Parts: sequence; C-alpha cells; structure tokens
Amino acid sequence: MEENHHNFTRYALIAGAVFLVFITFISRDNLLRWFRANREYNRQEETKAALRHENEVLQHRYDAIVASKDSLERHARETALFVEDGDEVWLIDE
Repeated sequence: MEENHHNFTRYALIAGAVFLVFITFISRDNLLRWFRANREYNRQEETKAALRHENEVLQHRYDAIVASKDSLERHARETALFVEDGDEVWLIDE
C-alpha cells in the first residue's frame, strides 16, 4: 500500500509539473503572455493619463489665446509671424 502511495505521489508531482510548464510557457494563452499584456496595459494607462493632462494644459493655453482679439493677434504675430499692412518687419539671425 505504501508503495502505491509513493507511485501516486510521484505521478501527481510529474503531472503537476507538466501542467505548470504547459500553462506557463506552452499554451496559447500562457501566464507569460498575461503578464506581458498586463504590463503593456499599465503602460498604456499611464500614457493615456499623461495625454489627458497634456490635453488639459493645451486646452487652457487655447482658451487663454482665444479669450480676446488682442491675445489672439499677439499669438499670431509671435508664433506664425503674421503682419499687418504697414508693419515693419525685422529679421534677426540667431
């Protein structure tokens, strides 16, 4: 009886080891893929949060620029080099 118990334990350990190897490395949806997918998901969530923050900052800048005609005109002159008729333009090489 004792020998049957040892044989069963040995077979159970071998079957358990084979099962662990199978679900960890071999199967199509193995644990390694799950861990990698979870890591990628977390990275994308962090990127999404950073992009949301950047969108909020840009929205505040946009709102400040279009708040009045003067601020819009100033922004256009400074960033897009817009000029009106009669303005003097000085180009400075840096």
